[in-house]
Amino acid sequence: MGLGSWRDVRFGGGNEAYTRIFMETSPEGMKNLKWGEAFYLPMVEAFSCLNANQFKIFTDARHPALHQGDTNGVNYLCTKDDKVLRGEFILKDLKMNKASNIVREIGKQPVLAFGNSSGNFSMFNYTITNNNYPALTFALLCDDTKREFGSPKRAEKLRQTCAESGWIPVSMRDDFKTIYGDNVTRTK
Repeated sequence: MGLGSWRDVRFGGGNEAYTRIFMETSPEGMKNLKWGEAFYLPMVEAFSCLNANQFKIFTDARHPALHQGDTNGVNYLCTKDDKVLRGEFILKDLKMNKASNIVREIGKQPVLAFGNSSGNFSMFNYTITNNNYPALTFALLCDDTKREFGSPKRAEKLRQTCAESGWIPVSMRDDFKTIYGDNVTRTK
């Protein structure tokens, strides 16, 4: 899915009008930002660059039909007036589940991994351990308290884990020229 199509995504098979309204609301504590635009721009740039160089970016979600409800897909026949919706994640995409999802989705070790929490550690280790290709992992440190709701304490703990594990730390405060755009600011 291209990043420009996020406004058209239906989350969890929910009401499209509600989703569109939500995407137009502002996150509490932020000025000049809407939920539908709340993407870290440096990460969007990185994904665009990777996509332009034929890398694949994966997510793992269930895709139910509009009228399917709670009926298992094995027992549901898609009707002519159905639409396939983007649903919830199949597995909670954290820790070892993240590495398992990668194996199932691409069938080989990735050469790059990006993440921002301990839920990504298994993916990081899977990416750089015994890989046949040069591989890198990047851990995003949410340490900017002026432009985002960063936590210096958590960021420092992640920085130490990066140093011990061979992962590359990326500081939102020090390495991001912008986060959401130059006109977006914190209000609190």
